[in-house]
Amino acid sequence: MNQKSWELYSQILSQESVTLEYSKYADTASFNLDERKITLPIFEYMSDDVTQLLVSHEIGHALHSTYTTDEFKECVDKYLDLFNVVEDAHIENRLKKSFNGLKIIFKDGYKTLNENDFFGLSEVEDMKSLSLTSRLNLFYKVGHIVDIPFEGRENEFAMRLKFISSKNDVIKLCDDIIEYLKEERKEEKKEENNPTNEEDSNNFPNSNSPMSSEEETSKDNNETNDNNSSSKKKEEIKENDVNNSSSFERSKEDVDTNINDELTDIVGKTFN
Repeated sequence: MNQKSWELYSQILSQESVTLEYSKYADTASFNLDERKITLPIFEYMSDDVTQLLVSHEIGHALHSTYTTDEFKECVDKYLDLFNVVEDAHIENRLKKSFNGLKIIFKDGYKTLNENDFFGLSEVEDMKSLSLTSRLNLFYKVGHIVDIPFEGRENEFAMRLKFISSKNDVIKLCDDIIEYLKEERKEEKKEENNPTNEEDSNNFPNSNSPMSSEEETSKDNNETNDNNSSSKKKEEIKENDVNNSSSFERSKEDVDTNINDELTDIVGKTFN
């Protein structure tokens, strides 16, 4: 099919006068919410099943991404690439429910994209090393042909993504994933900042052991030194409080940075 035919297909599917163009500068498909225009990339493997997948997906945005431009931008700014992944699942679920025949089109199209390394899996040695956002994206699009690992509550998010069907569900899932990632990073920080003290505790003397005369003398001297240095210790405590406060602020910043990495680190390509 030629460009005009695909444009007609998109208009029939969307029931509006959307336009369609190919661009050599595009590395993925996209839909402009304001201009109501589909832009397609030019791949060497641009078979009919891939083209129909891309066009149908973007029509899903035309029909079901019911955001204003400002709302869409706000969601992208807040949730980063996670929003795109979850919204993609939302619009495809609703599209396949309305047009049952598209299920096989999506399945075959994603298979062809994966065979041509659209998702960059040829460079992935360990799936577990990928960000949660990346694994959710792969699970929804090529989970039928590639085993994507999840742990604990991640499995819940994957299942919710598979059946997500409303705009409110999209926002709720994004919020829940971000809250989960924050808690995970906090736990990691606690483990990093509080290493085991078992080895140190073994070095303390037994308080029940009898002391020699030399140990008693040393104890008396230490008590005297402790009294003389009490003021110095108070100053050190104040300084430590300031340092701990600064460390806490840095820890909060590190947590936010790590979350952003999880929300943006997507292997390969996705759609817009």
